[in-house]
Amino acid sequence: MTISGFAAAGPARSRSCSGAEFHQFDFWIGDWDVVVHARIAPTSNRWADARGKQHVEAILGGCAIAEHFTADGPPTPWSGASYSAWQPQLARWRQTWVDDSGGYIALDGGIEHGAMTLYGEPRDVDGVHTQMRMVFRDVTADSLRWEWQRTEDGWETATSMIIIDYKRSVRPPK
Repeated sequence: MTISGFAAAGPARSRSCSGAEFHQFDFWIGDWDVVVHARIAPTSNRWADARGKQHVEAILGGCAIAEHFTADGPPTPWSGASYSAWQPQLARWRQTWVDDSGGYIALDGGIEHGAMTLYGEPRDVDGVHTQMRMVFRDVTADSLRWEWQRTEDGWETATSMIIIDYKRSVRPPK
């Protein structure tokens, strides 16, 4: 089917996105039940938990990954979406995240120390230079752990702000 001369998206893989790098995020594809563990505040050692769901799929002939996320908290329900793509000219992944609080985060990175790691843009808030990163670790066929980490010292040290434990709810088609 075509719409205004464009072919409708289908399950076929694009030849231009067939290199191994384009498949580094394939572990994430599928439907997931998640448990979100989040700090009550950036400097707090108190945590709160909530449950959620996530759907991740390869789109655009395997040239991009789309994520749709919802969680019951903490502290209140929230949802967001992202698009990720391998950028051969930069030799790294790029991701754009948006959420229902009006948040927008641009990230980039790749495989680092055996884990997919994407960094957010550095920010100066109240005179403090910070940066955030997401790290996908402990990946198996049916589970993984995602960490949202923060640093104020250029990654000499990192503090986990949110940890999400994933358990696959439906196996992805092969």
